[in-house]
Amino acid sequence: IASDGTVYIGCWDNYLYALDGDSFKTSPDHYLWRFPTDSIITATPTIGPDGTIYIGSHDGILYAISPPGFNEAEPTEKWRYDSTSPIEGGTVLNDAGNTLYFGNEDGQLHAVDTATGNKVWSFQVPAFHDLLDKPYQRAIYSAPLIDSTDQVYFGCENGRLYELSSTGTLSDSFPAEDSILCSPIMDALGRLFFASQDGYLYAVASDGDLGGMIQLWEVF
Repeated sequence: IASDGTVYIGCWDNYLYALDGDSFKTSPDHYLWRFPTDSIITATPTIGPDGTIYIGSHDGILYAISPPGFNEAEPTEKWRYDSTSPIEGGTVLNDAGNTLYFGNEDGQLHAVDTATGNKVWSFQVPAFHDLLDKPYQRAIYSAPLIDSTDQVYFGCENGRLYELSSTGTLSDSFPAEDSILCSPIMDALGRLFFASQDGYLYAVASDGDLGGMIQLWEVF
């Protein structure tokens, strides 16, 4: 939802829709405007500080869209970034608002410059991290978590929670017993919480002395 009350939502008909948050009925089609992609949209849109809307599609493309200006009826595409694989989950901005992060079904975590749409870096989930009963299944289905230092945390279909540095290098990973399909959250103390398909809720923390993530507890 934008600051002016506009609601943005992706749909299985391949369109991103802009709806009036007050009435939802401002045109015969019941939307303010819509923007086409080349496949279905299951990801949640992200709105930048300048009002730019970022949305990923199953066509593998991340779109940056400017809403219509004064006396304009249609939105404008600012840029597009091709990740080459379907984008299921949402995107996340860092605190500075200059870098956008998202994952795709091929297990790639991308960092993209919001001004240009150029790649800042990308990380490929290693094949040797696959669960034994899920070879080659390393999709990233949810949005990553970005902390105040631009460290990146995300869950993967292979059952691991990953921690990346601000430059996209692997810092550590923590193994659950099954796929992680949700986004992790972090509390004020820097502890990470996430759920897995194994039925457990996990709490982990980064241990600087040990150089990795350690489990605090799990609950079924």
